[in-house]
Amino acid sequence: DMASVEGQKVVFPFPHKGFTFMAWSSTGDKLAVSANQSFASSTPVIHETQELEYTSSDIAVYDLCRDSVVLLPGASFPDYIEIYPAWTPDDRSIVFSRVRAGVSARVMRFDIYVVGYNNGKGGTPLAVEGASHNGRSNYFARFSPDGRWMSFCMADQGSLVESSSDIY
Repeated sequence: DMASVEGQKVVFPFPHKGFTFMAWSSTGDKLAVSANQSFASSTPVIHETQELEYTSSDIAVYDLCRDSVVLLPGASFPDYIEIYPAWTPDDRSIVFSRVRAGVSARVMRFDIYVVGYNNGKGGTPLAVEGASHNGRSNYFARFSPDGRWMSFCMADQGSLVESSSDIY
């Protein structure tokens, strides 16, 4: 709470304690998080993100009102890395990037999917047309304030620090 300068520690009940990217719902009462993460690095410089190879990552949602966190069904498959969540402007769905687990960080190509939140029950993930299965890596989707537009990064491979990355 920025106004009162108070906070609390939340411990996620997942096997892997790592988490990174997060996105608040528009109402501010839910937080989507890339959680349950574990990764390996092929170099001793762990902060070089393009060298990280995630071995697990799922989308979890922390509900502040209920003080509970759950892995979101449809965005937490063991055979996939699910990362970079963003709520749709109506808070009914979450978009995220997904790639099959075990792919080298240097050649991975993410696709963007959307899954219904459904009060934490999730649903079937659907590939976002134009941001999936296009032979490139698609990641870090975000919405315009009016909800009319979605932007995302597209690169030849990987994510984050990629010289071929452009915004679409």
